Amino acid sequence: MRIPTRILTTAAAAVLIPLASLSANAQVPSDTTLQAQAAAMTLTSADLPTGYTLIGETFLPLPDGVDGVTSHYVSVYTNTTSGQQIRSYVYTFASEDQAKSGFDTLEGNEADTLSDESLELGTGSAELTTGTYQNADDQTVGTADVTFVQGSAVVGVAVDNPDGSAPDSGLAKDLAGIADTRAQAVAAGNAPVDLTLPAKIVPITDGGTVIQAGYLDASEAEAIYGTQGSAIASAKSTYVVAVGYGEDGAAPRVTIGVSTYASADDAKKVVEQADQIFPPLSDVEKVEDVKLDGTDSVVAYHYTSRDGEIASQESYRIVYSQGDTVTVVDVQAASDTEVAQAAANAIAGPQLTCQTEGDCVRPEADGVLPAN
Repeated sequence: MRIPTRILTTAAAAVLIPLASLSANAQVPSDTTLQAQAAAMTLTSADLPTGYTLIGETFLPLPDGVDGVTSHYVSVYTNTTSGQQIRSYVYTFASEDQAKSGFDTLEGNEADTLSDESLELGTGSAELTTGTYQNADDQTVGTADVTFVQGSAVVGVAVDNPDGSAPDSGLAKDLAGIADTRAQAVAAGNAPVDLTLPAKIVPITDGGTVIQAGYLDASEAEAIYGTQGSAIASAKSTYVVAVGYGEDGAAPRVTIGVSTYASADDAKKVVEQADQIFPPLSDVEKVEDVKLDGTDSVVAYHYTSRDGEIASQESYRIVYSQGDTVTVVDVQAASDTEVAQAAANAIAGPQLTCQTEGDCVRPEADGVLPAN
């Protein structure tokens, strides 16, 4: 196993999901199909025992010295009572042979406090690693980590106890079995999520820290918003990208989320209920008579982010539906109200073109997005 990258949570109710600054050097593949496949292979809350909350999912830097690796992705959930974490992670490779050799490299040179046990799982080598490791905060963490080869990917599930105690190895094995089934489904084109969604988001990651990139299922969205039985519960698939353009992911930030629904009517209901569905916003002011050509319905809001120390109402959110799809464009903590609104509008137009026509170019949003 590789020692996991440090995870930091950041309060930001204005963004669609809890921010998790996983790495300032995240390497998001330019190939959106590869993005989708890696993000689709990790576990979701529906796969886990009760009591676990998503704290972050994103792409990480590619590991040094591993030939053929094309992406590195992680998703992390925390038990709100015990603090136990469940990490599922994926390394994709250019070929099955490189995945097999990559496994040997990734699993080599472990600390003396860790031991391995061979398992029968996946399409190649598989190991259960147990023991303890020192995390980035110099804490002793107890771990049960199953890593295995599945086709051209190396997939893993780790159960980590931050108090240093030994986790249940049986839980790690059971979850790894679920991850294996999920990885097989994704590779066969039978993913439980819409693999086209990453290709329907304009490129915004260059020049920033990728805070979030991944799928949310309907139950996770409901849990995040604190709702139950709302219109968002009918979402079929959701993909969200959040990027911070300040130092280490600080403001200003841009979040784009795209969700598909069973029908255009269901999508419209989400926009109509936006006032009630989305988290309470500070100093919120709904914009009257907002328009975005080509949409079926649209709403927008000025609000103040929780970052503070910046002018009031320095954030702007646009929510629109087009066909069976709902899109949220959120600019948080810009230098002032006008910059936030102008940036959101400058992003929303190209974003709509991207999802409807497939012409996805990086927007120009002065004062928020760095110039190409």
